[in-house]
Amino acid sequence: MKYLVLLAMITFAKSAAAQLRQVVTKDSETQKAAIKNTTLKRKAVFPITLKAEIENELNRIVDAHKHEPNTAATWVKIKADAENLLYSYFQKGKLRGNKSLEAYYVKIGNDTMTAADIRNHTFILLAGVATVKPAEFEIIRIEKTATH
Repeated sequence: MKYLVLLAMITFAKSAAAQLRQVVTKDSETQKAAIKNTTLKRKAVFPITLKAEIENELNRIVDAHKHEPNTAATWVKIKADAENLLYSYFQKGKLRGNKSLEAYYVKIGNDTMTAADIRNHTFILLAGVATVKPAEFEIIRIEKTATH
């Protein structure tokens, strides 16, 4: 009888330990999945907020110049200001790439505006920023028309 009780206790202990292992393994896998999911969300959110931040800064730059004549001289100023801004993001490591050419670009002038845009005093700036991978640019388009 003692042996039978001892055997039953050992069997019960093995079964309980196996069940406990399953619960612990399942919980740790659930935790790993939750951590992975949270990490992916952070990676996905960061480029979106970075792009919005850059877009706001580029809007301010174009706003600062929109009352100037819509000529090549003004385009050079806007482009220089935008490139300086994006270069600072590149230097801080917020834009991806080994060279600035892989991290961003800025276009304004005859490349982005028609003759009608220029006559209507509409500035159109296009910027490409690599927030996730080098040379994979997300396009930011800024369009401002000066009110007379």
